[in-house]
Amino acid sequence: MSDPIAQFMASAVFAMVLGIASITGCAAQPATVTDQSNIPAVEKPTTLEAVLRNLKSALDRGLLLREDFYQDEVLRQYFGGNRTRHSSIGSGIEGSVWGFGDMVEPLVVSGHAVSGMSFFFRRLSGPDGVTAAITLNTPGKTTVDFGVVEGIFGRGWRTAEPRLPSPHENYIAPTRPHGNAEIVYSTSDDAKSWHAALDFKANAELALARISTRRKP
Repeated sequence: MSDPIAQFMASAVFAMVLGIASITGCAAQPATVTDQSNIPAVEKPTTLEAVLRNLKSALDRGLLLREDFYQDEVLRQYFGGNRTRHSSIGSGIEGSVWGFGDMVEPLVVSGHAVSGMSFFFRRLSGPDGVTAAITLNTPGKTTVDFGVVEGIFGRGWRTAEPRLPSPHENYIAPTRPHGNAEIVYSTSDDAKSWHAALDFKANAELALARISTRRKP
């Protein structure tokens, strides 16, 4: 995973909190008009589980590495949000999808209800190949737990490397099997690879998914 992708993943959750006010007041980006006929069709998801299934399908097909995948209508169709924003960043693009309705229970921050789900993306291309990253943060209450994730991604996970807890982290003891679990899926072939790190809350609900993928030059 390249340094820009790593930096993106580390900052995405913090960016959700900082950007929440501006996001809720933004108008939707107009849909691009690039030909979408060669993007595999999917049903627009209405649940978080369906979002994860579309994400896994996009990973397996290498779609996240394709420049034409990052059209507004394609992003909304695959990931279920009603709005998108994006910007050019040197050799690539980054942005977010939002407007997920009640897929994940909203959070109450300073007396105001805010989305319980955020979705950030980045794609970069260069002499070392193409990299892409997705960060899906679900701090709100959801029905997607460890068992649902395992049903989508399979049982070929491994436990993530131990990490030092953040001094700002409020530790809660696990209340269910796989509570507070941190697991990793990864796969690679001669052309491309992908890596998925998934963190779970104390009650084993999904808290955070960090996805990266790379195509070799």
